[in-house]
Amino acid sequence: IKAKSNFNDNLKTKFQTYAFYRVRGEIMDKIRHEWNYRLPKDYQERRKKLQNKLASFIQESMDEQTSSSDKSLYDIIDKASVVHFLNYEFGDLESKQKGMKNPEEEQVDESHDYIWDQIETLSDEEKLIIDLFYVKGMKQVEIAEYLNYSKTKVCRIHMHLLDKLKTKLKKLNVENGVLE
Repeated sequence: IKAKSNFNDNLKTKFQTYAFYRVRGEIMDKIRHEWNYRLPKDYQERRKKLQNKLASFIQESMDEQTSSSDKSLYDIIDKASVVHFLNYEFGDLESKQKGMKNPEEEQVDESHDYIWDQIETLSDEEKLIIDLFYVKGMKQVEIAEYLNYSKTKVCRIHMHLLDKLKTKLKKLNVENGVLE
């Protein structure tokens, strides 16, 4: 009924096509509405009840099986796990405060410095494209307009630069034993 009342003859479409999409859309809306408001809420309530029952069952079975000495053992294990977790989370922080870096950070820093050193050896045109693209965040189309180049030429130069730098970085990694 809504399809018939809202159909516009001036749009040069068939009523059958319009009605098909309109009815399909209404059906999908109803299904989404039911799924969003009925099933998940009921599902969440059942899930919470099941979790609570399972947790209480586990706690009761633990209480029955453990004596006071076992409980102290579990307390020690709980405290040790917290200490282990905190050490894991904040161990890197302590080493950073002492000025130490982990090996991955050192490798990344070395590669970063090496790439920038290699960029300095490029021609002025290549440096300018690197600066415009990566430092100033311009798109290739904008760079082409700025330099009065075609977009294809900028793309070709950019790909050539990336290949050149990639080859040099691979060479560094092979020399350092990172890659074989």
